[in-house]
Amino acid sequence: MRADDIRSDFSKGVVIWYNLRENSDILYVYSMTEDTNLSAFLKQKSGYGNCDVVSTNDISTLQCLEKKYDYIVAINAVETAMNPLFFLGTCRSLLKSDGRLLL
Repeated sequence: MRADDIRSDFSKGVVIWYNLRENSDILYVYSMTEDTNLSAFLKQKSGYGNCDVVSTNDISTLQCLEKKYDYIVAINAVETAMNPLFFLGTCRSLLKSDGRLLL
């Protein structure tokens, strides 16, 4: 395996161990640039559910989402959010009652 392959799959490894339920609604929040490998992995894991992708730079989009999610995956997102407490509160409001925030 090449170093580039390892680097490109690294972020996937952060969530691959977590047993995501089939047909889940997943929100992937990224900080600087979308990790397309992680995004593709989450879309595949969501099955017939849904996987939305937004940036922490677009907090207004997060606030406008009316949907509730089973999982919010926000790797390295809290650290780069302009207002981390506001970001976490917004994430909490977007989770279903039994939803999980994966940081």
